[in-house]
Amino acid sequence: MGGVKVSTSRSTLLSAGHGTLLYTMFSGEHAMLPDEDDGSFFIDRDGRHFYHILNFLRMPAEFQMPSDGVVASELLKEAAYYKLVGGCAPWPPVVHRVAPCNAAVRLRRWPMD
Repeated sequence: MGGVKVSTSRSTLLSAGHGTLLYTMFSGEHAMLPDEDDGSFFIDRDGRHFYHILNFLRMPAEFQMPSDGVVASELLKEAAYYKLVGGCAPWPPVVHRVAPCNAAVRLRRWPMD
């Protein structure tokens, strides 16, 4: 991850659910080839921010955004990159969500104008 090696489980990467980039990458829907030497995967993103992404995925109810506004802004951009933001995506944590997660499902049932 951007020059920083991190360790996590596949279940953690998939925990954000279908439609997120990490789910797409590691669910088996697409071929991801690990490094031949050590079996790791390279993601060309900032490892400093991925630390927070992993903490959120591991314990979303306890996650707190960094208090530094610049870091929080950068982290929000990373969360958007991983498609953790918007719709039924889990970011920001549930307590901050404005619309219910099933709102997108209801909208799809309405006839198109």
